Amino acid sequence: MNRNFSLKVAVAPTLEVLGGASAISTPSREGRAHWGLPVSVHVDRANTRIYVSSGYFSPGIWYAGAGVSRSIGDRSGISGSFSRAWTESGPGVPAAAAPRRNDVSGGVSYEVRPNIAVFGSIGRTLWTAAEDGAGTTLGFGLSLSAAPAVSTK
Repeated sequence: MNRNFSLKVAVAPTLEVLGGASAISTPSREGRAHWGLPVSVHVDRANTRIYVSSGYFSPGIWYAGAGVSRSIGDRSGISGSFSRAWTESGPGVPAAAAPRRNDVSGGVSYEVRPNIAVFGSIGRTLWTAAEDGAGTTLGFGLSLSAAPAVSTK
């Protein structure tokens, strides 16, 4: 088996229960509980990862996206992605008025230690009306990981 290639698939059923304040701004016909079924696939090849994801979220939201990330040197990496989300037109809503959202993003990461990394990203909504959530998103964070303890006699 080629150790420079791996394929991974994830299915992540999701349940969201809105709190009181969020439920107030949600149309009453939608309720407080929403569910989702995203499916993701990624392929690792040497120092590059290609990933795709698609899924459905109630009430009537679909999405699809793809991206690529690449290691740069031993401790850093870059990534870029494009995603699209849309809803079906509902009763009395023409297909042209159904909300759609397109996002592009890029990010960088740096491994401070083998189990600690910092990362940042910027995303921008493209070709989407402001009332459908167009904007710029900045993200940053810290990733901590732990390996299982190995006992030797």
